Amino acid sequence: MAFFDDVDVLVLPVYLHGPMKIGEWGAFSPEEIIQRVINWIAPCPPFNATGQPAITIPVGLHSNGLPIGVQLVGRPAAETTIISLAAQIEAAQPWPDRPSSQKG
Repeated sequence: MAFFDDVDVLVLPVYLHGPMKIGEWGAFSPEEIIQRVINWIAPCPPFNATGQPAITIPVGLHSNGLPIGVQLVGRPAAETTIISLAAQIEAAQPWPDRPSSQKG
């Protein structure tokens, strides 16, 4: 929590692996899949566990056409800051209005 003494918002990736193709992990054992999922979603669970306010917003498209995003994390009880920042980003560059060339 001391990190947030000097920082209002932490920006992190949502996932540590791009969107995967169907069957991409089909050759892995259940144990390997679980470990890959844990590594893939690593940026999200700490804030679910601490209850810190966080929001995910789309920022582009992966080369395979699927959306990718960033996670904005705030100080405890700072939901207003996170929602306000997300709204400002949306107002500055509305997701549905972005030309295809900017989605990626």
